[in-house]
Amino acid sequence: MIALLDRLKSDVEEICLLFPGAILYIVGDFNKLDIASFLYDMGLEQMVTNNTRKNSRLDLFFTNRPDLMACCVVTSCIKSDHKAVVINSNRATSLSSHTGPASDIKKRRVIEYYDIRAQHLEDLRRALSVYNWNHLLNSHDVEQVYLDFLRVVHWHLDTYIPKRRVTLKCNTPSYITPLVKSLLRKRNRMMRQGRLIEAETLSTKIGTLIAEHRSKILSNCKDIKVSELWKLIKPAKSATATLTQSEPDSINSHFANIATDPNYCATKILDQLTKLQPTSLEKVLQEYEIEKLLSTTKRTSPGIDNIPYWVFRNCSYELASIVTHITNLSLSQGKPPSSWKRAVVTPIPKVTPIAGLTDLRPISVTPILSRIVEKIVVHRFLLPAIPQHVLSDQFAFRPTGSTTCALVYLIHQVTKLLEHNTYVRCLLIDFSKAFDSINHLILLQKLKDLNIPPNIFNWIANFLSGRTQSVKLDGKQSTWLPITQSIVQGSGLGPVLFIIFIAALCTLCDDNQLCKYADDLSLLNPETASIGLNAEFDNIKLWATLNKLSINLSKTKEIIFRRPGIQRPLGHCLPLPGIEQLDSVKLLGVILQSTLTFSNHINYILNIINQRYYLLNQLRQQGLHSSKLDVIFQAIVISRIMYALPAFAGFLTSHDLGRINAALKKARRWQICEKTHTAEELIARADKKLFQKAQFSDHCIHQLLPPHRDDKYQLRKRGHPFMLPFIKSKLFKSSFINRCIFSYI
Repeated sequence: MIALLDRLKSDVEEICLLFPGAILYIVGDFNKLDIASFLYDMGLEQMVTNNTRKNSRLDLFFTNRPDLMACCVVTSCIKSDHKAVVINSNRATSLSSHTGPASDIKKRRVIEYYDIRAQHLEDLRRALSVYNWNHLLNSHDVEQVYLDFLRVVHWHLDTYIPKRRVTLKCNTPSYITPLVKSLLRKRNRMMRQGRLIEAETLSTKIGTLIAEHRSKILSNCKDIKVSELWKLIKPAKSATATLTQSEPDSINSHFANIATDPNYCATKILDQLTKLQPTSLEKVLQEYEIEKLLSTTKRTSPGIDNIPYWVFRNCSYELASIVTHITNLSLSQGKPPSSWKRAVVTPIPKVTPIAGLTDLRPISVTPILSRIVEKIVVHRFLLPAIPQHVLSDQFAFRPTGSTTCALVYLIHQVTKLLEHNTYVRCLLIDFSKAFDSINHLILLQKLKDLNIPPNIFNWIANFLSGRTQSVKLDGKQSTWLPITQSIVQGSGLGPVLFIIFIAALCTLCDDNQLCKYADDLSLLNPETASIGLNAEFDNIKLWATLNKLSINLSKTKEIIFRRPGIQRPLGHCLPLPGIEQLDSVKLLGVILQSTLTFSNHINYILNIINQRYYLLNQLRQQGLHSSKLDVIFQAIVISRIMYALPAFAGFLTSHDLGRINAALKKARRWQICEKTHTAEELIARADKKLFQKAQFSDHCIHQLLPPHRDDKYQLRKRGHPFMLPFIKSKLFKSSFINRCIFSYI
């Protein structure tokens, strides 16, 4: 049996090397074969999900292109105790399931875009530089100043930046951008006119633009599914067209109902506003600060104001004075312009395929200037006002915070507790619609406890109240609906407001620990704790009730971490009512096992990266330059391996490392990367980088480091200034902090 699997592996690899674009099918009755490692190492997907013989799944179908296949199990037409496996093409299925007329599939849409070539941008900069803003700089009505500012900027855009129109089909590939489409039309005109040399030159330029677009898109696809990656290199239906068949109005109503408090009272919110002090009208920001922020504006959607990001980035110096005036007016008066309180919502799928509206997440797009000012409020006023000890267990939406740091902290605390306990219970708590259910009145009461200026408090209160939103989907936009709660997902202010809201949640005793990453809450309860898990969970439920949040019991899970040699089950650790106990859970993208081994996570990683090899092999066959191919390899393979690597690297066995190294060697053999990487090299790189950052006192995991040693009698230079901790078990020594402390002596 082992020989057969080895032969299958070698045959699959040889086929992929000889025919990079091949679609593989492996079909058969795998009654006696252990195919788990074969799938992980080859990156194939097993498509049969139902039993094919009594209570067993024996007849299987493997492929490297699961995005093209749809599988179902039916009763066989011949006399057999096996059922029949039917495989169809997903492409045909998706077309046949389309309920609209055939013409809808080929529906065209007209796209209007700005021609932002260098000469046009230069004309815009020159015009804005000589424009006299005095009539706005002398005004103190922030609402009117902002409306006039929008009118002036839009007039300059319409005057100096030409607009072009192109027609795109719904199934046009994403790499055919409006610019590429317009150049294709120009090339076709040249060819019809017999200007073949010019047309050929333009074709080369078009090819370069397409390759750069693909490279850029793929380099950002660190966690995207392999089926989605395939869609990026072949024609596909519009992403919004596959979201849902619902109309924007029904989606907006669904989102607005969640973000509406039935007991909302505007008067109570207004009562919270603090009277402005006379000194609050002083300038908050200088022009050079605003110019720097404008010049670094990232590529992003413009929001309802419809001023593109490139206007601020290319005209930062010309717009700095008026934007500074608007910002200072808004913050000093504690009142944002009304358009900053209107958000265009983009529905983002949380899972695929989408079963209903509950599988969509609302991401609000506010105007770019609003987001810039929100970030100023966060970094200049909110974060400095939050006591550091309050954020000691929170690892999201704060400087230096990350999922890696959250996992490092959690595993460090678990292994530390296992030094003196045979087990540690870990409850992974899930809040239902936490971001969209934040009560504004409760939030403002928590903000009052912070030392922030009264005008900034008023600005936040005004920003949250009187908000409206509209859903935009597939070119259609819904009506505007009011919302009276939530922290506005997608805004610059929302994330920090959420961690302020949840900061007061803590355990009943110091024996138990909390680890927070936004609304992902992990509660650790060791064997010898003075207060048990039941009481701690009751306390969290009470806090949730008082703060008008709800806990989703069906998604709340428990895992019991235990010392090596302790066998499951632990009879006295009875499950909490309605909570499932598991031996393996996925937290922040990493699969944790009760024995603190990570073989399941390595299987998960290898399955992902081996599937991505087929994609990279296809791109190589299409002629993508090796340097760009290596960039994509780093983005979608190396980054996947290195994700949260410091948190679990110390627990990997030699077998785990060998499997990762074998996968990396295969990448070099397939010529989809420029050099051979090793697991040990990646671990060393990740450990060193994070450990250096952790030594700064303001880093979120600095608290885990041991005290500084007394160097009075130390003659030998060491790699760090910390004392070596006393550790009893190999388990605790394998945690990130201790591993680095002993490695860099």
